[in-house]
Amino acid sequence: MASAKTVYADGDVIYREGKTCEHAFEVLSGTVDLLAQKDGKYLRQSSLEAGDTFGKPGLPYDITLRARGRTVLRAVEGRGRAQVKSNLPAVQQPQQEAAQKAAPKESMVDSLMRHLGARKKVPPSNNDADGETTAYSNPGMIRRLLDGLSSDTERIGVRVAVFTGEDGPQHTRHVISALGNTRSIQTRRFNSPVKLDPAGDVPKQLDRIAAAARKWLSLQGADILVWGHVAAAGQVIYLRFITLSHWDQQAPGAFDLETSLALPVKFGPEFADLLRVVTLSAALPRSDSKKQKRQHALVEALGSAAAALDMAPPDMSMRERASIQMCFANALSTASRPGYNADLLARALERYRIVLSILTEDQAPLEWGQAQKHVGSILHIEAERNGDPKLLEEAVIALRAANDILDLNRHPRAWAIVQNRLGLICYRQGFEDGDTKLLRQALKCFTSALRIYTVENAPLRWAEIMSNFAQAAQVLGGHLQSMEALATAANACRAVLEVRSRKKMPMAWAATQNNLGSALFMLGKQSRSPDRLRAAIGAFEQALLIYRGTNSSRLIAVTEKNLDRASEMLDLVQPRHMPELDWEEVLFEDDIDDKSDLPEPGEGLLKTDDLPWPGEARDSGAKSGAVEDSGDWFRQAV
Repeated sequence: MASAKTVYADGDVIYREGKTCEHAFEVLSGTVDLLAQKDGKYLRQSSLEAGDTFGKPGLPYDITLRARGRTVLRAVEGRGRAQVKSNLPAVQQPQQEAAQKAAPKESMVDSLMRHLGARKKVPPSNNDADGETTAYSNPGMIRRLLDGLSSDTERIGVRVAVFTGEDGPQHTRHVISALGNTRSIQTRRFNSPVKLDPAGDVPKQLDRIAAAARKWLSLQGADILVWGHVAAAGQVIYLRFITLSHWDQQAPGAFDLETSLALPVKFGPEFADLLRVVTLSAALPRSDSKKQKRQHALVEALGSAAAALDMAPPDMSMRERASIQMCFANALSTASRPGYNADLLARALERYRIVLSILTEDQAPLEWGQAQKHVGSILHIEAERNGDPKLLEEAVIALRAANDILDLNRHPRAWAIVQNRLGLICYRQGFEDGDTKLLRQALKCFTSALRIYTVENAPLRWAEIMSNFAQAAQVLGGHLQSMEALATAANACRAVLEVRSRKKMPMAWAATQNNLGSALFMLGKQSRSPDRLRAAIGAFEQALLIYRGTNSSRLIAVTEKNLDRASEMLDLVQPRHMPELDWEEVLFEDDIDDKSDLPEPGEGLLKTDDLPWPGEARDSGAKSGAVEDSGDWFRQAV
């Protein structure tokens, strides 16, 4: 056994506390973490580096030793010095030596691990040093149980499925080691490969794979699954990602099930940093603490990850190079949130444009279309933020290019979000110019988006798009003096209120009440209906309760003005059993072109997060049971 070398993958437990030492070892490369148990958890106390030795044969360990990164050990004669770099007690306490001359009885778990062959020897690979044997973990039930003792539920849980293709298990270990275990992420192996038949129906296969993976991730308490295959030539690894929930396609940089990252098989530290950054940006942690850790780690590592962008091997194809640029741009876009940091978005925009310069629509239509979608989204955000009509026109060009590529059936969510953004731009332009043709086009775009985002499958996103529809219908109704369009707007707002909860999302709820009040006011004013005007007053009062409770001074002023106008109009039109004077016919008959009477896009919302829209919407939440036909918006308002 002396001088034999053993290779451990990142996270492998070398010896567990209480197990008898059989040989002394020298650390040839990598790091060995010394873990002590406290309050039921294992905490890192110190570490051993290359050149350190440890282990006293015949004595049990009073601490657990675990590999950090790819770690190579060599058995040596005699006893190790157990050199450590902290005040941690020696790996084996001196006072234990006399008391424990004989090895303790093998525990049940150790016996099971031995019989199940949890640590198997495999022939050396091309990436291993000559003569080394590779040790790897079998992530069966017992191994997951043991490794779970030192897991941290507040870290982002990354699981890596065994890659298919040439030397898949070997490259899987390399990726796991590159991702590593840090303060922000915990990486573990998933022992089963995920298989995809490229000759079959890829979208259906991906949907099926994602459904199964999400159930498994939920049971494991993990956040993201990394899977993929090694190319036939054995030179490139293609990685894909699956998360617990769908990516929010409204945000630039959103991944999807077909987004892939190409890495050279023998990648070094620079590509390891890129891999970690891309994985973090693809993950969708749910807890606030995980989100904060992800954001901190992402921003911290962007600089080092950028070094890989110009280090792709010369034999990588243009499509593979484009995937690296695209995924890094996605990471920049993700890091820009919340608030969409302008500098990071500008850097992301530059990378997406590099992708478009590398690829053509014919060479890689999907990647080209996705890049156009991201470009259009960023330009739209900046146009709204800066009030720049030129950027708005550029956004339209990119979004229409994406719309021509993205398929309704294959990429329904991305397609629907492109429709929503085009609708918002048409609404903005029609609102500014009084162009009813653009307003009608906005309604068509929103209607298309609502084919995909329904009240059943995505209630919060549905409510957002339906609110956009309501605002466009109201503005169009005002310009055309159309009671039908105004009734449509009012009914759309009422449908949204069945989904938006006053308790859970008070500001969005108040915004909808304000927009409902505006639609009812215009409808009541045109029809001279006291009932509709009273309903408008009630909606404005509901919105004011929220705005006053949150001290939203600007929104209070807007809504109070609306309330005063509705109250004055009610005084004018309600029956008073006296002849109507001539001047009362024209009082308050304001010119519809006066934009102060019309709702701004998103009027009533506090846009403190991801400009210019509300923040990410989950695909679950409040359900609406009262709207029998959400597509029948042309019912008469009550």
